Amino acid sequence: MSARQWFQTLLEALVIDVRVIWMSFLVPVGIILIVHTVKPSWQCENVLLTSASVLQILGIGQVAWGIHQLRVDLGQPTLRVVFAVWLSKLKSLFPFAKPKIRTITGVGAISIGSSAVFGRGVVINAESMESRVAALESQVKSLQEDLQKQTGEINRRLESFSVEARTALAKRQEETREVRSLLDRVLVGGLDLEVAGLAWILIGQVLSTWPAPLAGLISGILC
Repeated sequence: MSARQWFQTLLEALVIDVRVIWMSFLVPVGIILIVHTVKPSWQCENVLLTSASVLQILGIGQVAWGIHQLRVDLGQPTLRVVFAVWLSKLKSLFPFAKPKIRTITGVGAISIGSSAVFGRGVVINAESMESRVAALESQVKSLQEDLQKQTGEINRRLESFSVEARTALAKRQEETREVRSLLDRVLVGGLDLEVAGLAWILIGQVLSTWPAPLAGLISGILC
């Protein structure tokens, strides 16, 4: 292992792979330091209680944003759209609501198909051998032409089916990649912030529940 690879592995092991842990604890420490810097005259208990409130608000906001992003990724309407539809439906229940008149215009067309019948006729002189042979040759030639046309039509349809199959396969592969990307965002990368938000709520709850004992532990450091 080269020195570059060693440092890259060290960075992944200590920072990238455990980034949710760093986010969960560095943000609360940063909030406490900021509150203590802004209000240096406050006692440690007040600093911890204020920090706890800020952390809980940040945690709830982060979880709410994660839910919003999940709805967007899954193709669901956002909460804003859902709320707007609900208000519109609620407004339509009031008697003084003016009914909306909608004008729908359209264009229609009717096509009548046509069919054509083709036939071939051969005049045969029953008493002439040359006439019979010529008639047979004409019929064989007609059969060959029909066979070539039908073969060409079959090949054209097979080629069309092949193109449609390749298009459908490419579309299916693209949809599969999109689903995998969505699962990666939701189940791997997207949940890191939600987990960190839950950790902020938990730490904020702990700070607000036992501010006095925790203030005694850190009073020598900050206060």
